[in-house]
Amino acid sequence: MQEKVDKEISKILETAYSEALVIVRKEKKVMDKVVEALLKKETLDKDEFEKIVGKKNGS
Repeated sequence: MQEKVDKEISKILETAYSEALVIVRKEKKVMDKVVEALLKKETLDKDEFEKIVGKKNGS
């Protein structure tokens, strides 16, 4: 039973990791802009962050 649980957990983690890689690759340019701003200023408030990445849907 434990082996079955371990396999299912591994499958879930592999799927989540793959999805995360897709998102990171897709959003790399935006993330680079955030990094650049943080290196210049160290912190960003909500408005500054949203100016770079856009507003969250549903807000």
